[in-house]
Amino acid sequence: MSASVSNNYRKAFFEVFILGIVTISLPSKVIGYLAPFLCIAWFIIRANSGATLVRLLLYLFCYFIVVCLYIGFYQFVKEEFVIQNSILILLTYSSFIFFLILPANLNFREEDFLKYIKVIRIVIVVQSLLGVFQIFIYLVLNGGNFDSATGDIVQGTLNPLSFLNPLGNFNNQIYTTNLLLLLLFYTPYAVYKKNGLGVCLLGFTALVLASIWHLFIAFLLAIILVSIYFGLLLKGLSISRVLIVFLLTIVISLTIFTQPKNFSLISHYFEKLTSGESPKATVALNSVIELPKDFPWVILIGLGPGQYSSRAGLIGTGKYFGDFNDPQKLPLLEERSSLAFAKYVYPYWEEVATNVPKYGNSTMARPFFSILSIITEFGWILFLILFAVIIFFIKGIKRIFQKRTTESNSLKASYAYACAILVLFFVIFSFFENYLEVPQAIFLGFLMFKYFFEYSKNESAISERT
Repeated sequence: MSASVSNNYRKAFFEVFILGIVTISLPSKVIGYLAPFLCIAWFIIRANSGATLVRLLLYLFCYFIVVCLYIGFYQFVKEEFVIQNSILILLTYSSFIFFLILPANLNFREEDFLKYIKVIRIVIVVQSLLGVFQIFIYLVLNGGNFDSATGDIVQGTLNPLSFLNPLGNFNNQIYTTNLLLLLLFYTPYAVYKKNGLGVCLLGFTALVLASIWHLFIAFLLAIILVSIYFGLLLKGLSISRVLIVFLLTIVISLTIFTQPKNFSLISHYFEKLTSGESPKATVALNSVIELPKDFPWVILIGLGPGQYSSRAGLIGTGKYFGDFNDPQKLPLLEERSSLAFAKYVYPYWEEVATNVPKYGNSTMARPFFSILSIITEFGWILFLILFAVIIFFIKGIKRIFQKRTTESNSLKASYAYACAILVLFFVIFSFFENYLEVPQAIFLGFLMFKYFFEYSKNESAISERT
């Protein structure tokens, strides 16, 4: 790769990084779903990358062939294939398309590091301050405390006036996911450079107020499992590790202290899941045991993209956005769903969506999640292949971590560690909801991973400027 091409890639990706943050932070869901494609277009134009355009067209062509094969198969078995849902899935999985078609190596330079850190710092401060402000104004206007559903008000720029319109929606989860990931990649810099710990504290405060327990649990599990696999728990305690553990302990302790009702719900939902009383557990079991009896091909090739519990399948029903009984109408969208979805998912979704007093609009009750969607729509074979790829990928990150640790390059080692945590966090929270199909929730993570993974691999010496 020539120097000029490499320089174009670097500059274009930094612009994409900023564009991506802006687009997923806007209140518009439509722009949120389009964000990865907007960034792809910007990168292709700014980097003058014909190769990236060719990869995009090749990906879309291959996907078109796959959809045609599914349509042909469904004609053969005399079942209906909902084509619009297979198109919608291009939007819901657009974050992965962006990640797959970018050049493998963008040849970032050491001086790029602080530019990304500064952008991340600004976003953490803005979103955290706005989140704290939202819940403060809400409490002033309505009274109450930080417990129960009050944390839903913390939505940042996704809904700046959330304190005036406290309806339950997905903004709170999106806000929490992005803030967790921002802190994941900012904290190593703050700890090792001893610069920005106040920003971390502000961010952790906003997370406490947002109070999304299942995301906390997924994040902590990812940290623990990666630490065990990387052998960190068996090594001596460094100041940085003690500080990170201390910050996490403070966050958990404050959350439990200020939100005892929310904390008590953990055991409640766990009991419902394990006893089979939860609609989520019921649909998961039926999808594994009963669904293959009616649709035996689900095991090998799946039902097809958008044909079951994925977000594309939910959107295709026309009932996903807004109130379930009075949804927002989307242009060019017919209210369609597959027979399998109508039989095994829809009744339970309707029960949860229309019975808020019983289920509390809780993520833990909703009868769909990304792992289930991948298995049922693409089949067990592809799922197992993806699982193996993730394992090998984390092994590769571990090798980078070990190499940087051997070199006493603690900052870059910590970013390899953070990248592994992000990958595992995405896997774990996929058991809770269809998070992998919400670009507003995961695209920022992909952007940060792309930069910091390459940064951790870079052989150059660390820039010591602060």
